[in-house]
Amino acid sequence: MDALSDFHFHTDLSDGKHSIRDILAACMSAKANWGCKLKFLAPTDHNRIGDIEIAKLFEEHCGITYVPAIEVSASDYKKLHIGGYGIKNINAMNEKYKRISVNNEMKMLKMIERLRFEHGFDISNTFIEEATRTSTLNRQTIANEIQRLNRRTRDAYAEWVGPGGKVYEETYKDTAANIVGHISDCGGIPVILHPKTIRHHYNPSTERHGVHINEQELDDLIKQLKSNVPSGRLGIECRPNSPKFSRFELVRKKHKLFAIGGTDYHAEGFIGNSFVSQKEIDGIMRRINKTNDLFRETGKFYDTREI
Repeated sequence: MDALSDFHFHTDLSDGKHSIRDILAACMSAKANWGCKLKFLAPTDHNRIGDIEIAKLFEEHCGITYVPAIEVSASDYKKLHIGGYGIKNINAMNEKYKRISVNNEMKMLKMIERLRFEHGFDISNTFIEEATRTSTLNRQTIANEIQRLNRRTRDAYAEWVGPGGKVYEETYKDTAANIVGHISDCGGIPVILHPKTIRHHYNPSTERHGVHINEQELDDLIKQLKSNVPSGRLGIECRPNSPKFSRFELVRKKHKLFAIGGTDYHAEGFIGNSFVSQKEIDGIMRRINKTNDLFRETGKFYDTREI
């Protein structure tokens, strides 16, 4: 089945390699030369939404609908990422999470400073500049650099930068409930992204240290998030037609969530997820368009009516 959409990929605005201009140009070329059927694209960069004016130009010329989207990390669990689709108030969304990103980046730089001057690690300015440029200045990349500089270190994350580590600095992440609420307030549709990666935070003092959340914990999380958004407005990335995601398709049906899917493309491979059918796309766009209609009618992005 030809890919009709990609609702989860990254550009160089965060930790992807290519610009949205380059990605859209490649998609336009594929449509012209190879009969590619892509119709909808939603770049989900971390903590920010890019320049939609560029995307609008490509939309006019090559018929690919651009959906303003974002991906935000939540504090509840490790690798719990919430996507927001069809964001209307882009400035409010960007401003909120830009502040968090800048604050957390300063904490990463403080850890590097301590590693350099208190512990003698020769972490280069080149590493810092590249990680900052690609929005990948985080605990894991710093731990990887420590490991590269000192091969004898067994677990650089736990020993140095993780909770309880020698240079640990606590960063801030919003709760999943707050994130889905803010996405809704900005006219967007919240989605639980790549649920199979969600796990407990690394903390050796707890029994669930670092393990994936179980079915009951996922159920509880979904119930909590559903209580923060209007009925019918929470989705999950499950790729309904993919056997690898069958577990999450059952979860989706149980909780009456809508389906969404993407490639999580960063640099390698191809844009476009063939597991998302036209039916699922119609459901996503119907919800997004509903917020447009409500705003025109009432000045609000949603009401309590089921979508």
